[in-house]
Amino acid sequence: MVDGSNLAWIGRSPRQPGVYGSDDRPSYAQLLSALDALTSRYPDAVLHVVVDATFKHKVAEEERAAVDSALSKGDLIQPPAGTEGKGDALVTAIAEDTGGTVVTNDNYAELQNRYPWLRNKERVLGVTLSQGRWVFTPRTCVPSPRHRIVRAEVPQQSRALIPRAPAPFPSSDTTAPTRSRGECHGSE
Repeated sequence: MVDGSNLAWIGRSPRQPGVYGSDDRPSYAQLLSALDALTSRYPDAVLHVVVDATFKHKVAEEERAAVDSALSKGDLIQPPAGTEGKGDALVTAIAEDTGGTVVTNDNYAELQNRYPWLRNKERVLGVTLSQGRWVFTPRTCVPSPRHRIVRAEVPQQSRALIPRAPAPFPSSDTTAPTRSRGECHGSE
């Protein structure tokens, strides 16, 4: 399963989130280059290439006809409109159904509880484009900080509100005072 949108965006993300310049767009040509390298490295792999629904609108004008053609032939697939999780959800659902490997640099933090195998490096390949050469390496998806369990230390000032541990049980020493059942315990 190939997260096509993710591969098409490698090295092309906007310098400021939400502020897009003329070069800040995914590249279909780059995605095709990555797919060629992937099929060369893994010739027996069956590739399902998923792109976000907005992909064809974000690529350069001169690539849109080729993207439309690939979508109509099924070379690229998009999630149905209104799909929760969008393209990421479709990538992981196909990988779940087929037992396949996901090719992405995304962490899919919102999907890790549903698909814990995303933290298994045998099921996820990371992608790097280095000097025109595609490199695919096993990786694990890392949970975002909001999904991690945090163990907080109780601040010193709050410790006063925590009751002290009860005194240990009296020993068999007969000099210890005894109380009868139902007797009120005053402060000691």
